Amino acid sequence: FTQLEQSVACGACEEAGKHIANKLLDIFIDPSITQMTRVALDILDQDVIAYEGFALDEPVKGVKNINLLIPIQTLRNVINMIKQSDYDKYIAEYNPTVGARRTSHLKC
Repeated sequence: FTQLEQSVACGACEEAGKHIANKLLDIFIDPSITQMTRVALDILDQDVIAYEGFALDEPVKGVKNINLLIPIQTLRNVINMIKQSDYDKYIAEYNPTVGARRTSHLKC
């Protein structure tokens, strides 16, 4: 982003963050994905932690940290719910198409 005009760099950085967050969140809301290993969940969690650190380090001058952190917040919440084994809440809030009949969705 350092070679771009500041306004372009800000927009590109924010859009890249949204894209990353949405693509990772797609993994959790896709009803065809029924299992995930604890190792895979831990790796995704570490990726989110790294992204949160990136966002807090002001990667592009002029980008507000909150603009980079908001898109990842839903993903952070989903990972935390799954790690805490709160599957019913996860299904109700983020994957209602799975329904109550499959409360084991994405258990680790």
